Amino acid sequence: MSSKPIKVGRPKPPTHPPWWRWDGGWYESKAQERVYYNWDLTEDSLVWDIGAYEGAWVFEIYKRYACNVWAFEPSPRAFPILQNKFKGHPKVRPFSIALGDEPGLYPLGDFQRDGASFLKPDEPIALVPKQNIATFWQDENVQHVDLIALNIEGGEFELLPVVISHDLVKDIKWLMIQWHAVVSDANEQMLDIQNDLAKTHHMKWNHGAWEAWERSSTQPS
Repeated sequence: MSSKPIKVGRPKPPTHPPWWRWDGGWYESKAQERVYYNWDLTEDSLVWDIGAYEGAWVFEIYKRYACNVWAFEPSPRAFPILQNKFKGHPKVRPFSIALGDEPGLYPLGDFQRDGASFLKPDEPIALVPKQNIATFWQDENVQHVDLIALNIEGGEFELLPVVISHDLVKDIKWLMIQWHAVVSDANEQMLDIQNDLAKTHHMKWNHGAWEAWERSSTQPS
């Protein structure tokens, strides 16, 4: 089984941060139909799916917007499926790497169903390449990303601080994040990262299973 998303309900009014919002549970509010695929994208937009798995979300985004999509999936089982799905579609670029902080080869647990994690050593293991996201960003001469979808089974606690500390976040219009309770202080780490995100972005929507952040108007376009 994959790691469970952090269950975040509506906090009590005296304790919620000023940036907080709550738009209803994922299923009750039919968020998948309303917001999951619905973005103000064009054919020229650049979207990253970090943790693309077999490409289901990528497929829907590309079908709707015909935009440029970079899909990152390190699982040696899932990546060929992702790659084959988008043969003949040059605007979709699959990458068989993980993005994070420390580069190198790392053991990956594969859930055989809907994801993979560096934090599940009891699962079947493969050694996969990880690159520092800031270095990758510079090497690829990335200037701007319209939307990053992030579902990496706990890797968000490593990756997002790098995105923020290297100021990459200022060149990202939207982030859609799924948090995972894979460490004992997951909620505390999540809140620290959210508070940092709130310096450049505002929470666009929050449906518990997923939340989205939009760059504030004071940031460069």
